[in-house]
Amino acid sequence: MAQQISHDDSDGVYPSQMLVQLRAKNRELKIELGQLRSDLRAAGHKKPVANRSGPSHVGPSQKEFSAAKASILAGLQTECPDNSKKGSVDAPIEDMLTYLNGLPHFVSTSSCSGRIAVFCESADHKKQTGHWAFVSHERVHDCSAVIKIIREASTEWATISLKCEPLVLHISCSSLHEAQRLMKVVLGCGYKNSGMLVGKRIMVAVRSTLKLDIPVALEGNLMVSSEYLHKMLELANKKMDENFRRTASFYESLTTEFG
Repeated sequence: MAQQISHDDSDGVYPSQMLVQLRAKNRELKIELGQLRSDLRAAGHKKPVANRSGPSHVGPSQKEFSAAKASILAGLQTECPDNSKKGSVDAPIEDMLTYLNGLPHFVSTSSCSGRIAVFCESADHKKQTGHWAFVSHERVHDCSAVIKIIREASTEWATISLKCEPLVLHISCSSLHEAQRLMKVVLGCGYKNSGMLVGKRIMVAVRSTLKLDIPVALEGNLMVSSEYLHKMLELANKKMDENFRRTASFYESLTTEFG
């Protein structure tokens, strides 16, 4: 049992000394707790320890990955070649995806090159009814036309948001090692919101923070001026320019890393 530390100054224990003793006792308790956990694990069923010197068995086998990739690539020849809502590959990233899918260890499952959009929602949140009133995978060249779309939509929809969304890619990988190589490239290009999912499949999600999501109409009423909308569309264009610059850098870095 831990010994009780006296708080009586008459025993000659001053506050600074008490703090030192408490810290020492805390370290002892942590050591005891760690030993207790080890003993409990030893008393139970031991989990098999992976052979760190051998190949990782996480994710699909090479045969499984190759079969899945062949199926996905065959789907690219159909009328709905991509798992995104749009159902097709965006033109700005078509060359990059062709290169990526030509590599033996990767295949893209869904993608978006980035977009500026106007999204409308109904007042009935249970049905989650929505409508994309405007979508562009390029810069907006006619801001007045988009503002007109927003004004007209505000008479029919409860909530309207102006959105700018950057590149999004979901890439299936043949192994954890190849996924880690890919993640190194992804993070090096500034896609800080990216991540990796490891399970029956190994997926890398490529995402960045170049976003705008601005409510401009609420309860059927336009809440902002045309001047404000024009400024926000200009800001969205700047973010799209950076998105395309970053995408080009990503493509170049892929070719450098994987040949």
